[in-house]
Amino acid sequence: MVVEQADLIKVMETKNYIVWLDGTQTPSSALVGSKAANLARLARAGLPVPDAFCVTAEAYDDFCTSVRPDSRAAESDHFFQAGEPLLPAALPSGLWAQILEAYGTLCRRHGANVLVAVRSSASLEDLSNASFAGQYASVLNVLGEASLLEALRQCWTSATSRPARVYYRERAARYGQGGMAAIVQVMVPADCAGVLFTMDPLTNDPAHMVVEATPGLGDVVASGTRIPLCLNLDRQTGVVVPCSGSGIPGDAEQLQRIDWKLLQTLAIRVEELFNSPQDIEWAHSAQKFWLLQSRPITNRRERARRCLWTRANAGEIMSGVVSPLTWSIFKPALQSAGLYRSRSLLTIHWKWQHPSGAWPDSPRLFLGRMYMDLGSVYTSFANMPGVSAEVLGRVLGFEFHLCRPDELPIRRPRWHVMDPVRALSFWLEMLGFTEVLPRKAQRWLNESAADRHVGHRAEDGDPEALLHHIDQTLKETGQLLGLHIQCTSMAFGAFGLLDQLVRKVQDPLTVQDFEGKLLAGFEGISTVQQGIAIWDLAQAARHVPCVLEPLLAMESAEQVIRAWQGCAEAAHMVVLWDSFVARFGDRSTQEFELSVAHWDEDPSFVLQTMREILIHNRPDPRESLRRQEETGQQAVAEMLQC
Repeated sequence: MVVEQADLIKVMETKNYIVWLDGTQTPSSALVGSKAANLARLARAGLPVPDAFCVTAEAYDDFCTSVRPDSRAAESDHFFQAGEPLLPAALPSGLWAQILEAYGTLCRRHGANVLVAVRSSASLEDLSNASFAGQYASVLNVLGEASLLEALRQCWTSATSRPARVYYRERAARYGQGGMAAIVQVMVPADCAGVLFTMDPLTNDPAHMVVEATPGLGDVVASGTRIPLCLNLDRQTGVVVPCSGSGIPGDAEQLQRIDWKLLQTLAIRVEELFNSPQDIEWAHSAQKFWLLQSRPITNRRERARRCLWTRANAGEIMSGVVSPLTWSIFKPALQSAGLYRSRSLLTIHWKWQHPSGAWPDSPRLFLGRMYMDLGSVYTSFANMPGVSAEVLGRVLGFEFHLCRPDELPIRRPRWHVMDPVRALSFWLEMLGFTEVLPRKAQRWLNESAADRHVGHRAEDGDPEALLHHIDQTLKETGQLLGLHIQCTSMAFGAFGLLDQLVRKVQDPLTVQDFEGKLLAGFEGISTVQQGIAIWDLAQAARHVPCVLEPLLAMESAEQVIRAWQGCAEAAHMVVLWDSFVARFGDRSTQEFELSVAHWDEDPSFVLQTMREILIHNRPDPRESLRRQEETGQQAVAEMLQC
């Protein structure tokens, strides 16, 4: 039977599309999705869950059917076009009124300027045999009705995004079709956040809980954009057991002040509630832990330990799903980088044997995301004196602490006539007697500049010039990436040798504290410079109303920039903005991914960061860097006195 569109809209006006997750109701996962159903169950058990309501999956399905009666939303291919705004007029008045009424209730409870998180909640995610982690959208720090509507659009759109369809729906057809709900939840002003596994997901060890934590919001842990600090909690006592030396310097000191036994107690209650090991997202604020999500730990079957794959470091440079174009360029460039590096006299060669018996194809894509084999990572850097699995774990966060000794590649001398020459070249460069690497970098930069005229010819439509320019660019990319890996290896070697030297005169705990202080102070690093420049922009916007107001009420980057350009009092801000774009416009949040727009193309991330700095009164990052640098200098002086 065909339902008339007008009749369907009338039916929608009488339905209830809002479910509160306050523990008073027990909604089904088919209605609100697994994530929301689990949160409601946690709240009903008296566990700390931030105030939230859910826009049901039925609302999404009914709305899409009312707009396009001949097609279910779950079967549509990009029902909403990317970047296409969803206007209130496009929603039936009953649905939009219910959303506004529920949002208004949150504002009355927590203040008119309350920030909320809008998170997708699909009935197919957070299952015991399929988590669908990272495939659906979450939008944080949402303020205002217009921003709420845009966040809902992003969550709904993610239901038919290519990653969700290709890497889950089409490859896991046995799970069937599912609905898409959306959670609107009060943001926790977290001083730190992360995830907790109630048992070790890699070793299946139930005696320890694994915690990954980072200061601020926990989305950077889930997305892989920041290396978290890894902790083990004793299941019985809640005592922190040393894990890896991963994380950003300074994180450990901040996180040591937290009472982790409180989280351990909550985790046990959650596990008992669901009667299975759980993967829990949490946030810590004002000495209290909040539970943001809980789902079963998936794929807990016994697995071979002979070949371990990691997202450490890979999750930073390629945090999302990798596009085919990017992968077709990045992987050959990385392979050529290894070739260029192996030809350098500064590279010491060994005979290596992988414990699995054969070298895996690394890096490799799993469900569209890049992973690296730990054994291959080890051999890439451990050919330098001073570099060990422990050093790599501490400086890059690689999980070598999970490997048994027999699971690391075996290194044997090569016994080649060039080995003494390479060893001598390495030490001369390490001690500063030669400057092979700086001269090589400068020569390649000069060659690149000389070849730029070919690029200009390519822009004029010369096909041969274009092909030559592409080949030359790929070649230079491999050379410079190889140089980068070489310099990184030398730095790791210097760090490892210093570690060995200092341990001869100090105990291990003192050495780790000393090295943490020594490595503090990163003001000269480009990424830190970006953060400082964004903070300066935010301060420049603070006291100019026609600059500040569009930024705080931001609906789109274009709207903010147009408002600044149309205001005479914002002229200075426009100059500062143009200067920032000229300096950092070629950067982005996922710089290796070719499909991600740079900041000069889409500055939304920069403006959102400025907005968050102003809303939360973030301190000047330079002050923290200066304190760290002074502490490091003092530590060096004290160590030299010893």
